Amino acid sequence: MSKYRLLKIIFLCIGSFLSQSIIAQYGFFYNGKEYGSEALFNPLNQVISGGFDMIYISRNSSKINSLRLPSGFRKVFLSLKEPKKAIECCIGWKTFLKSEILFSLKNGQWLPNYTFHLLGGGMEYARLADYYTYHGLKYPRLWAFTTTTFEHLLNEAVETASWEKHSYGAVSDLYFFNTIGIIAFSFRPIQRFFAEDVIIRSWLSQTAFSLRDKSIKNIGQYYSIKWQPSFMKEYSFFTHMGAGFLIGAGYSRNKKTVSIGGGFKTHKVYTYDDENNLETISTRPSIGFFLDKNNSLLWSFVYTHGPDYHENLKIEIYPGFIKIPFEHLKLGFWLNASYDYPFFAGVSIGNFPSITI
Repeated sequence: MSKYRLLKIIFLCIGSFLSQSIIAQYGFFYNGKEYGSEALFNPLNQVISGGFDMIYISRNSSKINSLRLPSGFRKVFLSLKEPKKAIECCIGWKTFLKSEILFSLKNGQWLPNYTFHLLGGGMEYARLADYYTYHGLKYPRLWAFTTTTFEHLLNEAVETASWEKHSYGAVSDLYFFNTIGIIAFSFRPIQRFFAEDVIIRSWLSQTAFSLRDKSIKNIGQYYSIKWQPSFMKEYSFFTHMGAGFLIGAGYSRNKKTVSIGGGFKTHKVYTYDDENNLETISTRPSIGFFLDKNNSLLWSFVYTHGPDYHENLKIEIYPGFIKIPFEHLKLGFWLNASYDYPFFAGVSIGNFPSITI
């Protein structure tokens, strides 16, 4: 089977789901909450947070003029155009399958594929379709697919801008994991399971643009996963994942849940096998505290220990936690403090990215 015929089959499968009418979406992941992280959610914030999520741990600077996005997009599109060459010239099929598709203890390349691209990307596609349905757009799945695809193209461009060769990661992420995630989360039973049984939600950071050094600050695409078996009553298992993993437990009462998790945050991505372009990560120990209402995050406090880290202390406060006189004004607050980098804080107003000095 030629690569072009395979691509046609993939896009036909996706198209069969995207072409359905507005009534095809179910409202499991977005229903217009005016408080918490959902109050600040929109497609622009999703694209920025998800697209630039790797900015602190990639080989690029977080400064806008240092991102080399044109170079990154060229390499991504070239890799998607020539997927076979991207795999064979950079890593080889055997190593590709072991490091990108299968589970390998030697590197962590497969981990974000299953968490960020398959599970998270599929849920974000469904959430965006809910958003577009809620706001009355026709063909919400087509809009959601377009938004999600651009977000992940941007994410790959940021990550691979400094690469000299093709990006085999873009091939596995966009052709395999993203495709499976979108198709899976087009089915109502899958959406219901991850909305009501094992609950996954997106908790985006309040992304900001810094006037001080013309860089992107407080970036972050994070997900919460909660599982509350019947025998645990008001307690639940809790996972916070994104650029790292925190695992712990939560306590729920009156529609609010307090959660605590410990684990690690990703510090850097580095190449440990130059010949095969294999990467792994270095980490820092981390602990986090979270409060959400109906799975919409109200505040978070995350401490990560260690030098040379941009967010040793990361605090987020979302609309609805602090009572203000103007109820319809969506105000959020955030703070980043580091041992080795400048201190930053900002205020989010409405659904737009904030500005900090």
